[in-house]
Amino acid sequence: MSGPQFFQTRMGQKFYEHTMPTIADALEKIAKNSEPDEGIDTSQLKDPYVRLDIPDSDLYVQVKLDDEGVAVDLFDKNAGDNSDAITGTWKLYQEMHEGE
Repeated sequence: MSGPQFFQTRMGQKFYEHTMPTIADALEKIAKNSEPDEGIDTSQLKDPYVRLDIPDSDLYVQVKLDDEGVAVDLFDKNAGDNSDAITGTWKLYQEMHEGE
């Protein structure tokens, strides 16, 4: 793939400087409302995946909640359903509670 890496683009900078911190803050709030040893009971969720479209872009964020933690991945809307994530990260609920 030629051209700049995602993080070098204007869209990438906006994603890393604004969108990801906003998602991280929301996930911290979710974790703080759970018991540290229990995690979150995801058995009642209709779907453990949440898709968040990023306005004015060809990107979307997929958030997966499971019993142990949260995974966040960035995808290109034009790449198709079976494409690999552009980038992603994860964190365990227990890690979010450490240091309180």
